[in-house]
Amino acid sequence: MGEQLIKNVFDGYNSTIFAYGQTGSGKSYSIEGQDSGEKGILQLSLVDIFKKKEDSLILGLETKILVSYLEIYNEEMKDLLDPRKKQLKIFSTSEGVIVQNLSKVYCESLEDVMKLLQEGKKIRVVGSHAMNSKSSRSHAIFMIFIIQKEQSKVKTAKINIVDLAGSER
Repeated sequence: MGEQLIKNVFDGYNSTIFAYGQTGSGKSYSIEGQDSGEKGILQLSLVDIFKKKEDSLILGLETKILVSYLEIYNEEMKDLLDPRKKQLKIFSTSEGVIVQNLSKVYCESLEDVMKLLQEGKKIRVVGSHAMNSKSSRSHAIFMIFIIQKEQSKVKTAKINIVDLAGSER
């Protein structure tokens, strides 16, 4: 599903994948997969991104990958890569939406990203209810920034992977 979006990001276009629906409908499962090893859209996209990064070396492109992980709960934002940070503010600029003070972490490998993702998931707000024993109560946005450099030209884009909380309220 995300293959064309990954291609678009490497062509310099920002992209977003949203998971939206009722609690218990499989949004987080579709995005994150399962701990048993079944991959979700996020992991599958990351595998493609790092493969394209390796392939771009052959073409003489230097590709850097940075990630951010943001939670929105009760109208407050939390940096899931550095939860000590407070006072995150959101701004709209001519370059798009920016979250001031949100961490951007450089990642050399898929393993680097997966480690950050797992650490961030541990501090997300979850709760139980009749439909699901471990349900996300917050919105989460995992952002992957792709920076490609060829001699003096730089191309940047990002993909947002958004897991929204249940929509029944």
